[in-house]
Amino acid sequence: MNIKFKMNCAWYYFKDAHIKRMPLVSGRWGTGRMALRNKYADIKRFVSKKDPFIVDGGSNVGDTVAAFLWLYPHSRISAFEPLHTCAEKLRERFISCPNVIIYENALADSYQTKEFYVTENQVSSSLRKPLEMEAIKCEINTVRLDGMVNKVPDVLKLDVQGCEMEALIGCGAMLKGIPAIVLEAQFLKLYEHQATYSDIDIFLNANDHILFNIYEMFTRKNGRVSGLDALYIRKDLIV
Repeated sequence: MNIKFKMNCAWYYFKDAHIKRMPLVSGRWGTGRMALRNKYADIKRFVSKKDPFIVDGGSNVGDTVAAFLWLYPHSRISAFEPLHTCAEKLRERFISCPNVIIYENALADSYQTKEFYVTENQVSSSLRKPLEMEAIKCEINTVRLDGMVNKVPDVLKLDVQGCEMEALIGCGAMLKGIPAIVLEAQFLKLYEHQATYSDIDIFLNANDHILFNIYEMFTRKNGRVSGLDALYIRKDLIV
């Protein structure tokens, strides 16, 4: 759908067919009660280098990888996706991108073989048992980020369905050095033993990161908000 906004904004178009166009907002439309924000534009505000190192935890079939490649064509991306079918699609999709390295693992706080719950809508699959969805089980391998990369990422993206806390813990000492962390977090308990947004917020605050903004709030049919995407910035970078 082509929507024309009569406002002061610049349009960025992703070249990948799976990524929709999005506005990079400037001027008064980026502030105020009805602010229109774009998480990728906000990330680039704090990570301005041309060749950032990006870690994508929970890559699925690579839409976020494609978005980052468009935003940072010279970036280096480590993509983590535990489901074999999705990892294969990632390899096929980015076969011509040597700057994208794909790991068929889940980011967590330990190295183990664990049960993984695969839901009908695969984007909701998780290391934690879903409370509201049917799932079949398989086994996947978990890894810690601090044992998989030898450099602090410039951007860490996490979409790991209730396992954000474990993935953050697995960053170890490098966590405090990451300039930008964007993740999906839930207000409601959707998985067994899942950390909620408030738990993650407290943890990241204690590790020198401050909430910058929120995006794409998920709302249920009854009107209750269930989750959102949140961007945390290392506190020394926020003026």
